[in-house]
Formats: sequence, structure tokens, C-alpha cells
Amino acid sequence: MNQKALERAINATVQIPCKGGQGVLVGDGLILTAAHCLEYDDHTGAGITLGDRPIVEIEAYDGTKLKTTPWVIESVSDVALLGPLDNQECWEDVEALERFCLRTNGVPILRSAFSGQRLPVLIRSHHKKWITGEAEQTHSRAHRAWVEAREQIEGGTSGGPIITYDGKLVGIVSHFSEKGGACEGLTPIPHLTLPAWAVKPILKRRFEGYL
Repeated sequence: MNQKALERAINATVQIPCKGGQGVLVGDGLILTAAHCLEYDDHTGAGITLGDRPIVEIEAYDGTKLKTTPWVIESVSDVALLGPLDNQECWEDVEALERFCLRTNGVPILRSAFSGQRLPVLIRSHHKKWITGEAEQTHSRAHRAWVEAREQIEGGTSGGPIITYDGKLVGIVSHFSEKGGACEGLTPIPHLTLPAWAVKPILKRRFEGYL
């Protein structure tokens, strides 16, 4: 288990207080979460959104409170991408998010397919502990992976990172159901779920070690 990679994932995990959930910084000021962790109305809707409404407040690992806005909301796959506010009057909030990103390395996204094998993973609980499990991708182009966790996953863990033992992001926690004291459910795979224009800035490798 790569302790340095785990520490990076811990520092990159944020809390989303409004509905209760988590998110994970993936680089270039962008944060992945589950769509159901956000509050949005018919004017926002599902699909692609840009702008300064609605404002989503997040809390960094060190307690710093920051403001972001949805860049992508994909309710079918249950994934959302948060980014800096697109409003010149909010420059202080934009700079605060940038400072957080500069002192916190984004978690690298696992881009290789793992279909046909069960991949050992770690799930970041909202209780700030790691839960072990296994992920399985039905085929190489599947947009979501099936995850079996060793322990029950409680509400509030949604949107948290699911990573490999060397710290690569497999997906984010979506919907889970209890099964004999353990949990199982689906997780969106970021580079397959998000539109290409949204993935491109993530893959710019702005942060050291982001590959």
C-alpha cells in the first residue's frame, strides 16, 4: 500500500455539507462528486452547465471553506464535475480555490481498463477511514464499475474517492446497497462517463505527479 499516494487522496477529498457527501480533487481546480450530492433545479438540469449558479460550498481537509460551481452534471451516471466560479465579481473565491489546488495534488485517474479481473480498491468513508473492496468492470468500455465493499457504507460517503492501492482513482461512490453486513453498488468511471471537453483539462497534468 502506497502511503504517500493514500495521503494525497486524503488531502484531495473534500466535504460537501449542503446535502451531505464528498468530492475529490482530480487536478486543474476540478472536483469530482456524485450528482445526487448537489442541489440543483430545473434551470440547472442535467447535462452540461457553466456559470456561477448554483454555488456549491465545499470544505477542504484542513477545514478551509471554498466555493465552486457545477461544470458538468450527469444525473444518469450520477457524476458531477465542480470547478471555479465563472464570475469576475467572485475573484476572491476563485483565488481561494486556486490556493487549495496549489497546495493539494489532484488524484490521478486510472485510465486503463480492468475488465475480466477484480481490482482491489480502497473506498474513502465520510468517517475518514478506508474501506477495502473490489471493483469489476464488465467490459473495457463500460461507463460504470461494480464494487463490492467489505463493510457497510453509510450515507455521507457518496461522492468520495474509490482508489487503487497505488492511489489511482477508479471512480467515486454512487449508489450502494447493504448485503449481509457488506455493501455493493455501481461507481461511475470518470474518463468514460464525462464528456471529452471536461476530461481534457483534467489530463493537462498541471500538478506534479499527475499522470
